[in-house]
Amino acid sequence: MNQEQSIVILTLWNNVAESEGGVIDENDEDFPIIRASGLAVSPHYGGSLGSTPSTVILVNPQIPEAENLKNWRQKNLKLITEAVSAKYHFTHSDSLLDVPTNKICAIADGIADNRVDKFLVRVQAMVTDPDKKFFYMSCEKCFSGVDADFDYPYMCASCKEFTHAKPREKILFNIFDGSGSLDVTAFGKHSTELIGMSASINYLCLGAPFPLESINRSLSGQHYIMKIRKRERYMGDSMHHQYVVLNMLLHKAMDNVGCSTAITDATLSVSRELFPPGTYTNPNNLCKHVTFLV
Repeated sequence: MNQEQSIVILTLWNNVAESEGGVIDENDEDFPIIRASGLAVSPHYGGSLGSTPSTVILVNPQIPEAENLKNWRQKNLKLITEAVSAKYHFTHSDSLLDVPTNKICAIADGIADNRVDKFLVRVQAMVTDPDKKFFYMSCEKCFSGVDADFDYPYMCASCKEFTHAKPREKILFNIFDGSGSLDVTAFGKHSTELIGMSASINYLCLGAPFPLESINRSLSGQHYIMKIRKRERYMGDSMHHQYVVLNMLLHKAMDNVGCSTAITDATLSVSRELFPPGTYTNPNNLCKHVTFLV
């Protein structure tokens, strides 16, 4: 949607969908501003746009045109929300709330089926390596990894924007069902949902004992429906698979009245282990870097 309130559907494909599309998806509630070039025009929906191999998309770019659109967005949030909601047929949901049982497979079957690169599983989860950092330093605009210290200014090689290095959530954990187990990686909000801590909290607590027992107690007995992506990775001449969480939902969370309270209690328990009473840092000094869970 632009300032003239013209709404078109934009479809992203392949690598663009996985990279820039993931950034847009994580920020969709804030109506992110994008700058795109190399798009294809389609007659679908009365005129729509789609990505091509030459498409370049920048999310929330630091350019004058974006600042103008940002100011307009801030003044017209209600108008934008109503206009987008009216285009209900443009909305695609990747919700797992109503996934048919026959779409869910066992972990062993998902691993063995070479015809698919994505599969759904119903699993339990456990964090097994307390020595991991559970975050990585990334570009604050496109989330590409960078070997740099916190807040280090640099020109990102991926999005070509001047940016600062910020911690982003990343967790390697184990999922299991009756058929077997699998090590998978979760990024961003999915990582936070599992361990109850943002990347900023993990960064501030780097070097402190990780509250593995509290986190695994909160995960114990919980079942998740997860959409897993399977990707081939080559190290020298050998090939291995990498498994990444694309979406996840606490199974039957809508029906479990005690679920929210249990997770909140577990998160508070983790917080107490990280910051024992009397050792809290002044919140005014943390606001720039810490994302609080509510």
